[in-house]
Amino acid sequence: MRWEDCFYLGHFSRLHGIRGELIAALDTDRPEAYHHLESVLVERHAELVPFFVEASTVNARGQLILQLEEVGPEAAPALVGASLYLPLSQLPPLSGKQFYFHEVMGWPVYRHDGALLGHVQGFQESGAQPLFQIADDQRSTPMLIPAIDAFISSVNRSEQAIYLQELPEGLLEL
Repeated sequence: MRWEDCFYLGHFSRLHGIRGELIAALDTDRPEAYHHLESVLVERHAELVPFFVEASTVNARGQLILQLEEVGPEAAPALVGASLYLPLSQLPPLSGKQFYFHEVMGWPVYRHDGALLGHVQGFQESGAQPLFQIADDQRSTPMLIPAIDAFISSVNRSEQAIYLQELPEGLLEL
């Protein structure tokens, strides 16, 4: 499996018990969508190695506990800290104003009055919220606009376009 065909799911944070089970710290707002995994891709020596999931449970804290096939108590400690990935095809579908960053790359972004603002060039993670990096032909640097519900009017998947609310005065001039 190629890296560009996968998404980061989380990492193995620690061992659980004495049978080689691992606790997976998931980097998602919807951990329940991943409670019944059949397999995972584990980063090992800069490669993605597939592992079948033999058993999957959730502990009292809501953490995912995985028992991987052919990984026993001797091999499990070497996986602690390893990153977990899944194919993009296993992402749960989103609706409404929700979107995955990779999904909207290159999409046009329209202002509330219908004028084209530019295209999504990337995202910048800031402490408070992610920012759209929107490129247009007139600026040498991308515009930064918070990628939050309050600023997004709609995400139109059939048109592959993002429509914004009326933005605060002066935001586009920054």
